[in-house]
Amino acid sequence: MGSPTVAIIGAGVTGLATLKNTLEEGFDVTAFESRDTIGGIWKFADGEDLSVLETTVSNKSRFKNSFTDFPYPKGSPHFPTAPQVCEYLESYAKAFDLLPHIRLQTRVLDVTRNGDDTKWTVRFQQQDGYETAMDFDKVAICQGEWGAPKIPTFAGRELFQGEIVHTQAFKRPSNFEGKTVVVLGLGNNAADISVALLGHASKIYLAHRRGANLLPRNIDGKPGDLAVNRRLLNFKYSLNAISPALSEGFFNQVIQSLTKKAFALQPSWRIHPAPSFLSHQPTISDDLVSHLSSGAIVSVHNIARFTGPRTIEFTDGSTLEDVDAVICCTGFTRSFALVPELAPSGPDTWSAQRNSDGQPLPRLFQNIFPVKHADSIAFLNNFTYPTGFMWIADLASMAVAQVWKGTSALPPADQMNAQIDAHHARLNKLVQRETIASNFVQEESWLWWCHDAAGTGINENLGYWGTGWKFWASEWNLSGLLMGGVETPFALRLFEGKRRRWEGARQAIVDVNEEAK
Repeated sequence: MGSPTVAIIGAGVTGLATLKNTLEEGFDVTAFESRDTIGGIWKFADGEDLSVLETTVSNKSRFKNSFTDFPYPKGSPHFPTAPQVCEYLESYAKAFDLLPHIRLQTRVLDVTRNGDDTKWTVRFQQQDGYETAMDFDKVAICQGEWGAPKIPTFAGRELFQGEIVHTQAFKRPSNFEGKTVVVLGLGNNAADISVALLGHASKIYLAHRRGANLLPRNIDGKPGDLAVNRRLLNFKYSLNAISPALSEGFFNQVIQSLTKKAFALQPSWRIHPAPSFLSHQPTISDDLVSHLSSGAIVSVHNIARFTGPRTIEFTDGSTLEDVDAVICCTGFTRSFALVPELAPSGPDTWSAQRNSDGQPLPRLFQNIFPVKHADSIAFLNNFTYPTGFMWIADLASMAVAQVWKGTSALPPADQMNAQIDAHHARLNKLVQRETIASNFVQEESWLWWCHDAAGTGINENLGYWGTGWKFWASEWNLSGLLMGGVETPFALRLFEGKRRRWEGARQAIVDVNEEAK
């Protein structure tokens, strides 16, 4: 009998990490990618595919946003550009010989159980239009969290004769030369697009219904994400165990104080009050505030309705005339239609919430495994976590690989359902006060499970209990770097465990702390 076969859908960041981690554990793996290159959205695409802008710069520093055993070259910019991220991903794929296992320009149409319910049938279409199918023992869905573009329903939409486009269709700011543009939203895409339009659009308005945790990339001359180390995270987790409300309030104040320290905010912009960090990612922008201050970008209220061929009324009653285009930076509705058998319908309590915003709420253990077929299919596109995503994708796919290998076990179905119910109850509580992405995980419990399943040794060695004290006593200098220095992804490959250890981890940890000084 040969090795178990695995299909990976997508060859972006998550797909590459999953491909590498399953290959390391001896699986026979094939990855399917609809584009003509690896890298997912990090490769600029002029067509209909979602991609970064040509001017995109990473919001996370390379010190905290890398794979766990593959550092960026020394001397790389702290915040890589999109082409530099692509180059890094291509180097990763070549270093671990991943490319021979990837079928490019191959679009997966659906994933269903085969006739005797023993395998998954992956049906796909090749570049020439030919459709065929292959059976696999296991499937990892790694397409990313983006589904159908979400464009709000506007009153009076039929009256407006200007252009309404979604983030996905925005490729080049030069397409809006000389136009009056309203950018809808206050997330990262809205900030990036508003700034990108400068020098092209004649007037730029930023319409938003709520504030944001707005942060620069650098704080006090260093990458802002370096302010969060493992010691601070352990304090946060401990405080959360004592009083979740106290923990949330304290850290919301910390984040908002960083915003006020970095920027001179005007009340009329309505950046604050900001939504809780529990439900919304920060908006990272170095330039937005300076352009709001200069008047090059004008903050306005949310769109209420269209009242004429080129006229918009906002929720505060003000109006704007001669509008040529509206760019909706309003996210995506995630889709699970690729696996029809497991396509979720959220519980009534979630769907009935106005703030659920039409998002699906799937029943997935740890936001990854459906209880039915938990041993053979994993959704590695259904978790959001407010830090560098590369190491999170690496960690989650390590955990899946160990579960599929049999070195880690999933709990019984009733326990998986209990975890799902608790997660849904938490989201239903949060969504009553504001919108929240349904794939936002509870940080500490989710990471604990992933580290335990992957066998990284982090839970045992970097805590304030038995094994942690032993590690500190025997490796006090290294322990100090790991607890109070850069919260580096390379720590995940340092200790002996289930996943493959990296011999270069210790030196990489020392090096990254030296570079980050």
